Amino acid sequence: MKIILYLFYWNPPLVYQMIYVAMLAYLPGTGATSIQSSIMANADSMSRHIDVDMLKRTVRMVVTGPRRHTVTRFEVVQCLLGGGLPGEVICSVFRCESPNTWFVTVEDEVTVDSIVERGPIKEKYFTLSPDRCDQRRLTVRVQWLPSWIADDSIAEYFAEFFGKVVNISRETTAIGKVTLETGTRVITLIIREGDQDRIPYKAKLFGKTALIMVPGRPPVCLRCQQVGHVRSQCPGRPTETGRGSYASKVAGSTASLPPHDQVPASQPEQPVPEQPTEESASPSSGGSGALDITSGKRGPEVDEEGFQVTKRGKHSASSPALQTDGTLVPGQDSVMECDDGEGGETLSVISEGDWLVIDLDSGGSS
Repeated sequence: MKIILYLFYWNPPLVYQMIYVAMLAYLPGTGATSIQSSIMANADSMSRHIDVDMLKRTVRMVVTGPRRHTVTRFEVVQCLLGGGLPGEVICSVFRCESPNTWFVTVEDEVTVDSIVERGPIKEKYFTLSPDRCDQRRLTVRVQWLPSWIADDSIAEYFAEFFGKVVNISRETTAIGKVTLETGTRVITLIIREGDQDRIPYKAKLFGKTALIMVPGRPPVCLRCQQVGHVRSQCPGRPTETGRGSYASKVAGSTASLPPHDQVPASQPEQPVPEQPTEESASPSSGGSGALDITSGKRGPEVDEEGFQVTKRGKHSASSPALQTDGTLVPGQDSVMECDDGEGGETLSVISEGDWLVIDLDSGGSS
């Protein structure tokens, strides 16, 4: 106790660092303890639905080459027998949804090791690449960690709790001719089949929260911490009506204004009459045929009472022509003259070829 007080007196930062390391190691929810608790919580669920013993005795055969989709079960067995494998140890040969991957189950794990150590089996049109079925190569991306945390320290954490770390690198991006680090670590692991479900979405590493992204896993919402959707699709996020846009704000301010009948209308400005100059003159108000200086035309003639005077004269009309036999033919443009007399009325119809005069007496017929 005296030593701790002595160190706290002479070097307080050192004491703070020691307390911080102790919290990472022992307190729940910090450091590696959060990863351990996640692993222990999912260990029982995996053992319930997976036969681990059969999984360890199964070999994954990946087919490559021109005939990777047409290789049959008989050819797979012939390749294994040709490599010196006894037929009695083969239990099953099956294929799942992938047409270029076959699975072979044998009696024991020693046989699995011998098949994997023998390496790829090459034929004329295809190649079989064996691999342990209880292990898989997984590439994860770790984000949110600062760049000053060493890559070896991150690799030690993943190697201790998940599997063998094959490679770790830093993701980069290019902006023009400049290459920059994005702060994301790309880690390649060899893990047992099913252990990818044990990797948490977020973990506490060296006092920092790390976001771990596993390919093929459902996303997690960073807002409500629920699995199955992302933050942009979160049901609890603010709606678009709550946020609003510039147009909606303008529409809302317009709707809040009082009705049109309650807003006093502004009085229109009275136009200022222009004073006549020497170059222009206003039209005559009497309309007595005076010359309008501005337009250069003479206006209509009106009488003393202000009515427009009409002009009398001959009217031209287009009417059917009446022949001597009493028939009507399409007429030509002609001139009709009307004359009133004492003894009767005379109507002259002038056609293009014939002249017909009709005398109408007050008491007789034509």
